[in-house]
Parts: sequence; C-alpha cells; structure tokens
Amino acid sequence: IPSQAQRFRTETTETGAKDPFSISVYKLKELILREWREEWEAKPASPSSIRLIHFGKLLDDKEPLKSMLLPT
Repeated sequence: IPSQAQRFRTETTETGAKDPFSISVYKLKELILREWREEWEAKPASPSSIRLIHFGKLLDDKEPLKSMLLPT
C-alpha cells in the first residue's frame, strides 16, 4: 500500500500506529486513479471503473483491506 494511503486511515493499531489496511477498497481505487501513470492503459473515468481482484475474487468497494487477509 502506498504511503499516501496512510493519510486516509480511519483506525490506529493498539500501539497508536497508522493502519493503512483500514481503508476501503474504494479508497484504494481512488489512490490508484490519482497516481495513474501515462504508460499504463487509458486512464479510467472513475475509481468504480477499476477492478481489483485478489486470489480470483473481485473485491467489494465497501470492504476494508484488512478483511482480505493480505500478507504484511
């Protein structure tokens, strides 16, 4: 997760550290769209146009990243 995502955190860990995994899938899509590179395909019109897939499962925009059991 890019360091820019950490400023969108909604929770902190027990030690008070920022938890970037607390952001939603939709917020991650917004960050991806904001940092879109010219060498990639044409830029999507909105974050909703981006499809994120994890182990063959299409991720739901409302789910927090920590529910995906991503390796840290």
